[in-house]
Amino acid sequence: MESSRALISPDIDAAGLFECAERQFGDMFEIQRLVAASPTRALLVVRDAVLKRQVVLRVHMQPDTPSRRWFLRETELLASLDHEGLRTIYSAGLEKVSKGLSAGAPARSQMF
Repeated sequence: MESSRALISPDIDAAGLFECAERQFGDMFEIQRLVAASPTRALLVVRDAVLKRQVVLRVHMQPDTPSRRWFLRETELLASLDHEGLRTIYSAGLEKVSKGLSAGAPARSQMF
């Protein structure tokens, strides 16, 4: 696991979060690195197993909270925009996931 410690909250178990993401999303994505994490969100660089390209996966980790509703609204809004300065959202989904992650997981185009 490779990570940028400056963007990961000190109260986050980065290795545990990375392993959990691998368990939950491993059939869809090859988890490459954790870019940023807070108690509510994680941002990971992943490789799409089907499309064979690098994408960014945003995961929200607190279901049934105001921040989840905000996260979903932000995803819908970003998906509705078409501007060269914004990354395209290719996919979004909601699912309950195990041990610490509950995800609304929009995959964004190559940010890095």
